Parts: sequence; structure tokens; C-alpha cells
Amino acid sequence: MRAELEEFYREKDPVRRREMISALAEADTGENADVRLAGRLFALRYGTNDRTDIDYFIRSMLTLMSISRAPSFFAGHQKRQAEKIIRELGITEAEELIAAGKLTRDEAEEILYAEFQSAAETYVDTCSDGEYHRLLGLAAATDNGRKTAMQKDITDMGRTVAERFHMEEPLRVWCRALEDAAGS
Repeated sequence: MRAELEEFYREKDPVRRREMISALAEADTGENADVRLAGRLFALRYGTNDRTDIDYFIRSMLTLMSISRAPSFFAGHQKRQAEKIIRELGITEAEELIAAGKLTRDEAEEILYAEFQSAAETYVDTCSDGEYHRLLGLAAATDNGRKTAMQKDITDMGRTVAERFHMEEPLRVWCRALEDAAGS
């Protein structure tokens, strides 16, 4: 991955990240599919306006978490939701760039992984405060218990959804990013 994108993915502040990706996009002459994919993922994650207060990838993560915990007799509806989320995460767009020969699979997956891990780390940071509770908030956990519960929740969610709907391949990079973020 080019140094400018590595710096972009190290940045945690979404406002600063928007400035960085905008500058990269302005400097792009249309030949850098990696910058376009990174910009598109950022737009999918935060929207295209100047607001960055809603992280749609975390919303997707929470939706997938609820799907993973729901009874499987809603499988048809749940699978359609999971397929929609795959599109909302930019996985489909990355596959199109790969198919068009604009990016190699490794390049596209590296960018997907970096954005997914950024979102997962943001989720982990958010859940690490005293407000994270298990199911329905019935039991407050100790700091260590809360972190352990959150790590288990995030890794179980990815694996459960991928396996339940036979989406191991499209969600492979997503699951790896979640597991790595939970382990850090």
C-alpha cells in the first residue's frame, strides 16, 4: 500500500481522514484505483456530506451482530440483510475493480482490510468504556470482563454470519479485520 494511504489509515479522526482522502483524490489523475477505492469506502462509511458523526460501518457491524444472535428461522430475511451490508461495505465494488483489472486482489483486500480494521478498532474503543453491557444491559461487567465480552461478541458475529449464510468468501477480509481488532 502506498505511504499516503498507510498514513490515512493510521489516522483515527474522521474529520482529518476526510481532509486526507480529499487531498489524495484531488491529486489523483484518475489512474489510482487504490485511492478511488479508499475514497469510496470512506464515503460509504461516513457519507458524502461534511458530517462524520455517523459511522455506517459500525451500524453495519451492529446489524450483523443482531443477525448473528437472532433465531435462524428468519434466515431468508437475514441473508438479504447480510447481502445488502456486503454492498454497503464496498466489498462488491472492490470485486468489480478486481474483475476490471484495475486492482489486484491483494491490493483491493489490503484497502478493504485497512478500512474494516479502522471501523472495528473504533468499535472496540467505543465499547471499552464503562457503557458496554452484554445482552439488554442486564449485567454490568468489570473492565476486564467487558473487554473479554466485547472481543468475543465481535469475533463471533463475523464467523456466525459468514457460516450461517455461506458467505465465508465475501466476508473473509471483514472477519479477519474484526478478529485482529478484537485481539489488539
